[in-house]
Amino acid sequence: MGSYLVVDPRLRWVPPPGLPPLEGLRSLAGLLPLPGPYLDGLRVQFGFEDQVWTTFLFGSRHVGALWYYLPAALLVKTPLGTLALWAAGVGTMVAVPKLRPAAPYVLVPAAVLLAAAMTGSRDLGVRYALFVPMFLAVAAAGVVALRRRWARVAVAGLVAFTAVSSLRTFPYYLPYANEAFGGPAETHRQLHDSNVDWGQDLGRLADRLEQRYPGQRVWLVYKGSGVPSYYGIDAADPLAVPPDLVHGLLVVSDSATAKADDRLGLLLRTSTPIDEVGHSITIHRRP
Repeated sequence: MGSYLVVDPRLRWVPPPGLPPLEGLRSLAGLLPLPGPYLDGLRVQFGFEDQVWTTFLFGSRHVGALWYYLPAALLVKTPLGTLALWAAGVGTMVAVPKLRPAAPYVLVPAAVLLAAAMTGSRDLGVRYALFVPMFLAVAAAGVVALRRRWARVAVAGLVAFTAVSSLRTFPYYLPYANEAFGGPAETHRQLHDSNVDWGQDLGRLADRLEQRYPGQRVWLVYKGSGVPSYYGIDAADPLAVPPDLVHGLLVVSDSATAKADDRLGLLLRTSTPIDEVGHSITIHRRP
């Protein structure tokens, strides 16, 4: 909130057109002592919540939200060592008398916030539950309160396992998935959007096309707001022409593949995957 206080006072905020009205319980947001731009941002978010979004989970596409999406995404995106530490921390906090008084301040907020987040309409990324690791990291720290040598050894081993798992994904941190789900290379088969593909690999794609496929015809379906031509990518939109005109390299962001409609689905079924970039973009060849 402090950032609103350092803006040039000569600037004047003009609300964007089409903001949804504040109705029902949402009208209470208008009573908050917050800057106008922030409140208008809340209205934009309320509008997003009223839309119907597409969910992709464990290889299946769904219209609308799934109530269990966030716990499932956390299961995929969290290192196995961390999951074990979370479970041990929760058990320790509940079982150890001297830690039990802290449980309501650590575990209850995490549970309540997660339950609230699970009611959202946008199953777009584990980022909507980022508070869970913060609270459960505190719980996991309680394991060292056990006065047992094996407990300290186990904690050290799980921390090391988590560190190794994280380092192995370098430099592709965004599409991380733990080993139980195949690692970063397989994340796109489980999840989509910011869990794996947020348009971060356009620069890497440009390098790959220049190094391995110079001079070849490129058709691009890109998930992101970047400008391909800025990186030197000369590509056309395969969805803007009849399918029988699409020949050469068909480059598709994995999030677009997860949500492919009939038109893109036809192009993908009649193409052969030949390469991948950053675990977020797949290069196909279409004869």
